[in-house]
Amino acid sequence: MGATLLGCPVGDGDGRLRSAEFEALTQWVKGVGLVGELNAIDQESVQRVLADYALDYLQVRYPVAPDILADVNLPLLLQVRLEGDETVASLSTLLAPYVPYVQYFLVEATTAAVTSDLAPMVHQLAVQFPILQGFGVVPECLPQLLGAPIKGLALQGGVELRPGYKDYEELAMVLEGLTVG
Repeated sequence: MGATLLGCPVGDGDGRLRSAEFEALTQWVKGVGLVGELNAIDQESVQRVLADYALDYLQVRYPVAPDILADVNLPLLLQVRLEGDETVASLSTLLAPYVPYVQYFLVEATTAAVTSDLAPMVHQLAVQFPILQGFGVVPECLPQLLGAPIKGLALQGGVELRPGYKDYEELAMVLEGLTVG
């Protein structure tokens, strides 16, 4: 399993890459699809990002009106954050209207405490929907994740220890486990 997508926060606001910064990043990152992670979900923001950034994919957060997605000419990822009280039926109902527009559903959990309860449900949904699992991706869970019907894993870079310095130890262990697995 290799890395195929790289997501970056784009658009206006703190912690988001401006188009010039994004362009500089793309000069040294090759071989992956570039995903623009967009917080704003109005038509104007979507169109501005599509015009200002050279993206391969666009990621938007649920809830978003499906008609906004209909006009996007890029493959879409819909980020869905689970609280832990969802059921397979409720999630299936939530995801179904987006199937014509979305290439992947990026499913994340709001807290680490609910991840073990959600994994079996998400894996059941992955039989019906193209799911990228963005929670519970830790070295000890790799055997179960690699056997799950999900389309892929979403890894997080982590929080900076101080500006410019991050601890990538757990991420490195996951990547090593994926290489070996």
